[in-house]
Amino acid sequence: MNVLILGGNSPRHKEWVRQVAEALRPYVGQAKCLIYRHWGQGGDADVTYEIEQAAQMAKSFSGEYIIIAKSVGTVITTLGVDQRKLHPSRCIFLGFPLSMMQHVPAAAPALTSLPPTVIVQNEHDPLGSYQDVRSFLSKLGNKHIAVTATPGETHDYVDFAQIRRLVLSGA
Repeated sequence: MNVLILGGNSPRHKEWVRQVAEALRPYVGQAKCLIYRHWGQGGDADVTYEIEQAAQMAKSFSGEYIIIAKSVGTVITTLGVDQRKLHPSRCIFLGFPLSMMQHVPAAAPALTSLPPTVIVQNEHDPLGSYQDVRSFLSKLGNKHIAVTATPGETHDYVDFAQIRRLVLSGA
């Protein structure tokens, strides 16, 4: 099994994607990190551009792959799957950015295109609490999406052992 890792908008996620990859490398075929263009240039993620970059990285895998994505990475993944540019066998999302969905109208309906997906959400994540995310997603009717709560009041997701367990469990 191969893994494509997409981080959040902040340049500090360059280190986060590398840490996730390091935590998984002994257990997976390949673990590749998408390094967003704007991390070196400033500004925000260019979602359209990063979808294309993710699709190119995914094509380099031999065999199936899963996507681990955080925050804006979940938006990139969701839109990429809906546009049929990304074809993961499953997804693990960390920190679903519910408040961002208002700014990307195509992302919410695209969620119905996702393969089996687990969303890990801090109970009081400032970009969307666990309860709010769960309520929002239940209205979509995608039975392939499961949301699990973790304690926390931040938008940080650094439990690499939990991420590894989710990857290895096939959840």
